[in-house]
Amino acid sequence: MKKFVSSLLLFLALTVSLSFSPLQAAEILAESSVSVIFFMPIGNSLDPFIQVSEKGIQVSAALFPNLKIARVYPYSDDYVHEYIKFAAMRGHDYIIGIGSYYADAFDKIADAFPGKNFIVVDGKSNKKNVKSIVFNNREAGYLAGAVAGILSETGKIGFIGGKETGIIFDFEKGFAEGVKKQNKKAEISVKYISKTNEGYTNQKAGFDIADAMYKSGTDIVFAAAGASGLGSIDAARLNKKMIIGVDADQDEVARGIVMTSIIKRLDTSIVNLLQSIATNKYDSKETVYNVGNVGFALSNFTFSKNKIKKAALDKIYDELFQMKKKYDYSEISKLKNPDEETEKKSKRKEYKPGQLFRK
Repeated sequence: MKKFVSSLLLFLALTVSLSFSPLQAAEILAESSVSVIFFMPIGNSLDPFIQVSEKGIQVSAALFPNLKIARVYPYSDDYVHEYIKFAAMRGHDYIIGIGSYYADAFDKIADAFPGKNFIVVDGKSNKKNVKSIVFNNREAGYLAGAVAGILSETGKIGFIGGKETGIIFDFEKGFAEGVKKQNKKAEISVKYISKTNEGYTNQKAGFDIADAMYKSGTDIVFAAAGASGLGSIDAARLNKKMIIGVDADQDEVARGIVMTSIIKRLDTSIVNLLQSIATNKYDSKETVYNVGNVGFALSNFTFSKNKIKKAALDKIYDELFQMKKKYDYSEISKLKNPDEETEKKSKRKEYKPGQLFRK
C-alpha cells in the first residue's frame, strides 16, 4: 500500500508537468480546452520505443498549441489502471497509453468512464470508447528477417525478444518468415529475455544472449527488445558482427555494425492522432499502420552501404518494394495541414511522415 501511495504522489506531480517553459505553458493553458495525457511506455529513456514516441509528442506540442499535453512515466505496470482511473477523474479528455499493456488497463476501467476517450498505441482493445492504433509487427519482423537472410554469410541468424508477449511473438513469426524467404536452409536461434517488462530494460541480458549467439557462429541478430537491445548492439560491436536496429534509427549507435534499423513510425501515428483531436476530427475507429502507409521504414544504410554488395542492397530494396505493392497507394496515410487558425498559432511547417529521421 505504501508503494502505491508513493507512486500515486509521483503520478500527481507528473500529471501537471508539461514539456514547455512556464510562459509557454501558461499561454497554452489559457487558450486550451482539450486536455491530453500520455501514459508513456514502461522502461527508461534509452529505449528507442520511448524515444520515437517522445519525438511525436514534441512535434505535436509545437504544431497544436490548442492542446494541453501531459506525460506520465510509470515505473512498472503495477496499479497502472488506478493511475489511469485517477487521470480520468481529473478531467483529462483524451487518455493515451503507448504500449500494448495499456489495452488491458483501459479495458478494466473504460466502462466506468463512457464519456472519456481512451487510446492505446501499438495495442488492441475491443471496448467502444477505446481507440486502438495497431502496428503490423509481423510485417516489420518479416522485413528485418528478409534483411538478415540476405546479409547473412554463415546462414546462422539470431532473434532476441524482450518480453514473451503477443507483439514480440508477432515480430518473431514475421522474422522467421522473412529469413526463410531468402534462405530456406538458414538456422534461426531464438531467445527471450523475460516474461515481464524487465525484458525491455535489461541491457546485460541483451549483451549476454547476443554474445553467446555470435560466439556460436551467428553473424547477424535482430533484437526486438527495447533498451535491452543496446546491450545486443554492444555484443555485435565487440564480436565485429552485424545487427539490425529496432523502433528508432539506431544506425549511428554502432556505425557499420548496425546494418539498418526497422523504424516503427510511432511518431507519425502520434502526430496524426493529435492532429485529429486538435481539428475536431477524432473518431474511435481502429487505425492500422503497416509498410504501405509509412507505419514502418528502413533506415538509410548510412554507415553500412560500403559493407554491403550492391546486389544485396538492391535485393533488400526490391523486397521492400514488393511489400509496398500489396497496398493501395491511394490509401497511404498522409498528415494534412492543421486548420488555418492552428497553423497561424504554431507558425511551424507541416510535419511529413518520415521527416524526423530523414537525413
